Amino acid sequence: MSRTGGMLPFKPGFERIMVGLDVPIIPVNLDRVWGSIFSFKDGRPFFRWPERFPYPVTVSFGVPLLSSAKVPEVRQAVLELGSEAAALRRSRRDVLHLRFIRTAKRNWFSLAVADGRRRLKYGSVLVESLLLARQLRKSVGQGGPTLRRRIGLLLPPSTEAVMANLVVLFAGWTPVNLPRGESPDQLLRTAERCSIRTVICSRRLEPDSGIEFEEAFFIEDLSRQGSGFRRALAAATVFLLPAWLLEAIYRRKEDTPDSLATVIQTAGVSGTAKSVMLSHYNIVSNVEAFEQVFWVNREDRVAGSLPFHHAMGLTATLWFPLLAGSGVVYHDDPADAAGMGQLISRYDGTILVATPAQYLAYLSDVPPEDFGTVRFALVGGAGMNTDLVRRFQEKFGVELMEGYGLAEMTAVVAVNLPGYEQGHKKQVGRKPGTVGHPVPGVSAKVVDDSTGETLPADQEGLLLVKGPGRMLGYLGEQQQDAAPPRDGWLETGDRAVMDGDGFIRIMVSCPNQ
Repeated sequence: MSRTGGMLPFKPGFERIMVGLDVPIIPVNLDRVWGSIFSFKDGRPFFRWPERFPYPVTVSFGVPLLSSAKVPEVRQAVLELGSEAAALRRSRRDVLHLRFIRTAKRNWFSLAVADGRRRLKYGSVLVESLLLARQLRKSVGQGGPTLRRRIGLLLPPSTEAVMANLVVLFAGWTPVNLPRGESPDQLLRTAERCSIRTVICSRRLEPDSGIEFEEAFFIEDLSRQGSGFRRALAAATVFLLPAWLLEAIYRRKEDTPDSLATVIQTAGVSGTAKSVMLSHYNIVSNVEAFEQVFWVNREDRVAGSLPFHHAMGLTATLWFPLLAGSGVVYHDDPADAAGMGQLISRYDGTILVATPAQYLAYLSDVPPEDFGTVRFALVGGAGMNTDLVRRFQEKFGVELMEGYGLAEMTAVVAVNLPGYEQGHKKQVGRKPGTVGHPVPGVSAKVVDDSTGETLPADQEGLLLVKGPGRMLGYLGEQQQDAAPPRDGWLETGDRAVMDGDGFIRIMVSCPNQ
C-alpha cells in the first residue's frame, strides 16, 4: 500500500508468475481509494472515520496485455487508466468559488490568507468576497462583446489579489491575472488578446503599467462601499446558512466544471505568446492531486511569492490552500528573501513554493531558524542543480522537491515526494536528477519523435502527457493545441527519459517554457 499518495514502482514478481502461461494480463486501477479507511492518508489506516459515506471508488479495467508484458508496460497501462478515471471524478459542484464556500464554512475561524500587512480568516474572506462581488457588478459598465467578461487583475500575490480573484468569480466573470513586470506594449497586447477592458488594482500596490484601461477600480475603494450594518447582517447570514444553500444562491447557470475559470499567459511549448484557457475542473483536478501527495490540514501554511499569472503560483499558492483549508502567506516582493523568511517565521509556514533563483537567495539571506517550521520545499519554474539541493538541505534540514509543469496542463505534471522508510519497509518518493512521478490523475509517456511509438524504459524521446488538467485550449485558437493531439496526449516539446520505476528525467527542455 502506498504511503506517499502516488503510484509506487511495480515489482517484477508477476513476470516470473507469467513464465510458461498463455493468459492475458488485465490492468486494473483503483481510483479515489486514497482517503478511504483502507489508505495511509494522514498515516492512519483503518483507525479513522471515512471522509464521506458511502465512500465512492472507481474501478477501471484496461485492454488485456500479452502474457509477456514487462513491468514498465503494465505500469504504464495502469497509469493511463488512472488518468482516465480522474476525469470521472468531475461533479457539478467542482466550481472554484462554490468549493471555496464549503471550505470557508468548515474553517470559518481559521487563518485563510496573510501578508506583511494583514491576516484574514476564512469567514472574513468569504463574507467580504460576496459583498465586494455585489459592489463590483454595480460599478462595472454593463454590455460588452461577451456575456462572461474578463476582468484583468494587476496585483502581486497578496490578500488583495486573493480577494480580487474570488470577487470576480462570485460576480459571474472571469479573472485574468496580468503580469505586472511586462513592458507597457507587452501588457497592452496581453490585454487585447484577452479582450480586457476593466482592471482591478490596489492603492497600496498601485502598478506602474504605463497604459490606461477603459475601467479601473481600486479594491480598497470597493471595500469602503456599504454600511457597517449591511456588513454585519451579511456576516450573520452567511455564517448561519448551510453551505449547500449558499452554493445554490450564488451558483449561476453558466457555472459548470468545464466553464472558463481563468486565462494565464505562456510562451510554453509553442514558442510564441499565447493565452491558455483553464476550466474550473482543470484547476480542481490539479488541486486534488496536490492534496493527495501533500497531506495538509488547517495548521499548515503555504508560503510563496510566485505571481498568480504563473501556473504554479495560481494553483499551488492560490487555489490549493484555499480549497484544502490550510492558510497561505504571501510576500509581494519575490526579490526580498529576508522578508519572506521573516513572514514564514511569523506565521509558521510549512510548505514553501519558489523558483531555483529564489531558493538560492534564501541560502544567502535567510537564517536557518526562519525556516524552522518548513516541512516541504517545492521547486518549479526552471532546472535545479544538485549543489543547490545539497546546500539547502545542509543549512535548513529540508529536502528540495523538484517538479515539472506546464501551463497547458494547468500547472504540475510531476513532482518528487518525501519517501517512506520504517524498518524493512521502504518506498522511494524521490530520485535526485529527476522531476519525480506524474501526480495522481496525470499520465506520461516517452515516444519516438518520428513514429510516435512508446519507447522502452530508459530511452530518450519526446515527452507526452495527458490528464484532466489539460487546458480548454488557447484563447482565440479554438481546438488548437501546442501540437496536433495524439489520442488526447499533449506534446510538451521536451525530451525526456522515464526509468523502470516511472521517474521522469528531463534531458532537453523546451527553451520557451
